[in-house]
Formats: sequence, C-alpha cells, structure tokens
Amino acid sequence: MHDQINSLIKNHTDAHMAWKNSVAPADDLPCEGELYEAFCAAELAFIMHQCVNHGEVQQKLSYVAATPIVAEVIETDYQPEFLASLKIMPGRAA
Repeated sequence: MHDQINSLIKNHTDAHMAWKNSVAPADDLPCEGELYEAFCAAELAFIMHQCVNHGEVQQKLSYVAATPIVAEVIETDYQPEFLASLKIMPGRAA
C-alpha cells in the first residue's frame, strides 16, 4: 500500500548513512561528491513525493518528525513544496 513512500524513506536513510560513513566520526562531512549528490537527490525525491492517500501523509510526517536533517532542509528550502506534497489530489487517492 505504501511501497513508494517506504522506498523513498529507505533510499534517503541508505544515502544518508553512506554519506555519513564516508568520513571518520570526527571529520566534517563533505558537501560535494557522488555520495553527497546521491543523498541530496534521495532527500529531494522524498520531499517532493506527492502523497496519494492519508497513510502516506502520516508516514511522511512521521519520518520528517523523526529526522531532523530532513525537517531542517524543508524549513529552509522546500516548505511550500513539502506542504503541497501532503495534499491528496482528487482522483489520485489509492
């Protein structure tokens, strides 16, 4: 039922871990390179995903509430787009 949103969450989580694990714990994370770009792409795909039912809306909101890095980028860069993605469009509900 929620396969697409689950896949987007998993992709974001995996990309974030790969990026974080690319440096030693005491080192700064680089904001460039293949792993960073993959992380940003996964994050944007999650943020822009148009929810198709109330279950997806709940999952999306729960993930944002539990993931400060996503909440921060939404607040600073993608708030209107994120809010629009939560609106279930008529005829699209699953």
